[in-house]
Amino acid sequence: MNWKIKAFLHWTISYLPMKENIAYFFQKYVIKTIPRKTNIRDLYLIAEQHLYYNDTNISRYNFLKYSDTEWTIYNPPSHYQNRLRHRDYLELFKNSNFAVLFENRLEGNLSDLEFLRTMEVSKDFKKYDLKELAVHSSFFTLKKI
Repeated sequence: MNWKIKAFLHWTISYLPMKENIAYFFQKYVIKTIPRKTNIRDLYLIAEQHLYYNDTNISRYNFLKYSDTEWTIYNPPSHYQNRLRHRDYLELFKNSNFAVLFENRLEGNLSDLEFLRTMEVSKDFKKYDLKELAVHSSFFTLKKI
């Protein structure tokens, strides 16, 4: 497989808008690019505010304080970032008929959890517990079933 396509598949999903688009992306690109011999695909997902890397005034969890409507103001199409959490991806994989062979999360530490405990998180994220919100990134090895 072309290394550019492989890199695209590894890094792109966190930039795709809405769960429905990601499901479409899975059907159109991920499934079609799985090596036939193994039926296996690796994915690396970033689950933190990307601007955090360039702006010390923004926390890695900054985007969790905005409602979906508010987030559209701060989330330009030219640098879109979805805010799906680890379990949302697990649900997406299951619904797209992928088995998770391996998963590794970079979870938040105690100071991350304390920060989230004191931060006002949007009601859109109240369904997640603090540990789920604190996940920074995830690596998955998936097998098409």
